[in-house]
Amino acid sequence: MTCRTEYDWHAGNWDWPGGFAENTQRTLRVAVVDFGIKCNILRCLVSTGCKVRVFPAETSARSLQDFRPDGVDLSNGPGDLATTGLYAVPLIRELLDMPDLPIFGICLGHQILALALGAITRR
Repeated sequence: MTCRTEYDWHAGNWDWPGGFAENTQRTLRVAVVDFGIKCNILRCLVSTGCKVRVFPAETSARSLQDFRPDGVDLSNGPGDLATTGLYAVPLIRELLDMPDLPIFGICLGHQILALALGAITRR
């Protein structure tokens, strides 16, 4: 449930009658690791002034570094923590070694971040 290649997301929140707004005053660069992200989360990030680039779940830390993000979002998703964590935890541990890089997670992303930090999760 992830994208195949990285892409930029431009659409902000939807408003009648104009449709999806595009925020041209973007100041923060957010890299989103896609574990099955919902489009509305991307819209909310753009609407708050973020330049958003979405990366496949199995991306490399180097690809994320090359984007020079101000922060990394580990997305939500329908994935199974037991299998997703197998390939995501090593990536997140590499990201944790990068000084001054904020990392945040939503639902599944937060659980994977907890695993990378040594926590134990359960259903």
